[in-house]
Amino acid sequence: MSDTLQRPSVPMLALAGRMPRSSARRPESASQLFGATALVDSPDATVFLRGELDLSTVKLLRACLETLPADVGDLILDFAQLDFIDCAGLSAILAWARQQAGHGGTLNIRSPQPMARRVLELTELARFASTSDTHSNGLVADHT
Repeated sequence: MSDTLQRPSVPMLALAGRMPRSSARRPESASQLFGATALVDSPDATVFLRGELDLSTVKLLRACLETLPADVGDLILDFAQLDFIDCAGLSAILAWARQQAGHGGTLNIRSPQPMARRVLELTELARFASTSDTHSNGLVADHT
């Protein structure tokens, strides 16, 4: 039996926004930190978002979504580490959801923080996406 680590069999893509030059320094503005990592497990995909998704960083989310296979089934956007989202981020998510709905794809937003959950409720994005909370015990609370 070999003790070597094997690479995961699913492709991953990580995109990051402008990062501080030194990890000891904080970014000059909060919008300078955003990242999106896609994990494709065909036919589904999960995109993990972190930091602040706003007008200055939404192009990174769009770039990440464009790398997903055209026939992706279910897309999970994991909001657990997303600190902020504005209308530009919502618009990009909504555009993707509308496009994929025509192909039978679905959108689930997992683990939104209270601020993001409130924005999702106010904008009625729930008409296009379901939301769920994943708890540390592995149980999922559905908020469709």
